[in-house]
Amino acid sequence: MLGSPAAPGGGGLVLTWSDGAALLAVLIWGSNFPIIKQLMTVVEPLSLTFIRAVCSSLVFAVLLSLSNQWQRPRGTDTRVFVLVGLIGLTLNGVFYAYGLHLTTASHSGLIFTITPLFVFGLSFALGHLRIARLDVLGLGLGWRGRSSSWGFRRSPEPTPGERAYSATC
Repeated sequence: MLGSPAAPGGGGLVLTWSDGAALLAVLIWGSNFPIIKQLMTVVEPLSLTFIRAVCSSLVFAVLLSLSNQWQRPRGTDTRVFVLVGLIGLTLNGVFYAYGLHLTTASHSGLIFTITPLFVFGLSFALGHLRIARLDVLGLGLGWRGRSSSWGFRRSPEPTPGERAYSATC
């Protein structure tokens, strides 16, 4: 039953509203690749990325305004915010635009699956996570599964689009 906790010892699959929201987010995210790829046939990659960023910024501005969550960053934080914005949003947008433009939508979706592997590794490197032997096995299987997407062509070497798109991960 949706939204109900699992009965003790019941063993049945129970989905909550948050599970449904996460599945909806995955559906929207997954639909994004072929739709954006199609739009890139009529709009240049950087122009399309710019339009998407502006629309997204406007939606965020409205949401922040309506929720009263907007606050100006402190002077000491401004430099960090600008740096994170330039790297995390701008460079990511450029690599995403050209990477998706130069590869297939299906390959871009597969390449993007490496993101959790980087998050896991970076969390470990920063001391936020301890890694057990089973985690190392999972990381290895994840990396192997991701890298096998390039093995279906005659050449196992990634294309320039796949390289650029991998940079966004």
